[in-house]
Amino acid sequence: MFNKICSSVFLLIVLILVSLTGCKNSSQQIEGGKKEGKIISALIDSMATPFPLPPPPPKDGSQIEPINIDSLRKVKVEVVLDTMSFNISKHINIEKEFSEYQSLIDSIPSLVTKPIEKRYVQSKKGHTIVFGNSIADSKVKHSQIISVSRIVFNQDKTKAALYGGYSTHPLASYLNLYLFEKKYDKWEIVLKKNIEKS
Repeated sequence: MFNKICSSVFLLIVLILVSLTGCKNSSQQIEGGKKEGKIISALIDSMATPFPLPPPPPKDGSQIEPINIDSLRKVKVEVVLDTMSFNISKHINIEKEFSEYQSLIDSIPSLVTKPIEKRYVQSKKGHTIVFGNSIADSKVKHSQIISVSRIVFNQDKTKAALYGGYSTHPLASYLNLYLFEKKYDKWEIVLKKNIEKS
């Protein structure tokens, strides 16, 4: 009888520990998803481009109507966000000024892809986000798609690194490395470095 009671108590303790561990891991995943969502949201607001772009100046030297750049930046657009993070195998050396990010950048290629947690992504500038896997998922005239690599954080979660890709056409795209820093509880881009352009 005593052995049965001990076994039951032991089993109950194990179940409680497993439950507590599961809750802790779930809480950490939610917190990680929120941090990633804030960074992706800031990236969308930085990368989304109002279309059509202003025309180049006339070749005959005549003046064109001045364009209010501030008004152009306020235009709300629809952006497709790729629902899966992408793999990248590039090795990028960063300038000395940002050397503290080098280990983060170096670790990005070793991470496996994962789905973007949609519930934490929203544009602070009011852009419409369509979650999809291709530019065809947008029904607007000037479609654009943004995709991101996995995001790597430093130990105290105040710095982050990722790659962001942008495309409006197979022959009109770019890939940038983005370094973020958390300042006053807000994630800000501290470096944008172009890696590829077509």
